[in-house]
Amino acid sequence: MFHGDFKKRNTLFLLAVLVLISVYYFFYSQPVASMQFSENDLSVTFSGGESDSATFLLKNVQEISFVEEPDYGKCLDGSISNGGNMYGLWCSDLLGTYQAYASSRAGSCILIKDAEKTAVFNYENTDTTYSAYEELRKYWKRAGAI
Repeated sequence: MFHGDFKKRNTLFLLAVLVLISVYYFFYSQPVASMQFSENDLSVTFSGGESDSATFLLKNVQEISFVEEPDYGKCLDGSISNGGNMYGLWCSDLLGTYQAYASSRAGSCILIKDAEKTAVFNYENTDTTYSAYEELRKYWKRAGAI
């Protein structure tokens, strides 16, 4: 009898843990977006969760900005998950019209712009996003754009 109660409590405990983990990932997971950098052609490619991507040749980039506390505006053609992950085309007074590869919870973002497109990207927090911004600026300078 004792063995059966232990098994039942164990099963209920494992079920509760799985529910908590599922809720955490549903509401608080980071974006399924990535940034790939190519040293050969000094390009950066952003890939989002909606199978979209944007590639920027750093020699053609007109602006790379670090934006603290951005106003992301409204979604024109894309989505935002319950966890705050943004994809697709967005527009705001501050950022203009842009392709989003960001989490609205991160607190800051990097804006990158060339003649044809603008993208907004970030990482899980402001410190990591700022470090990525500094590295991008170094490679942008190396590409001769600034």
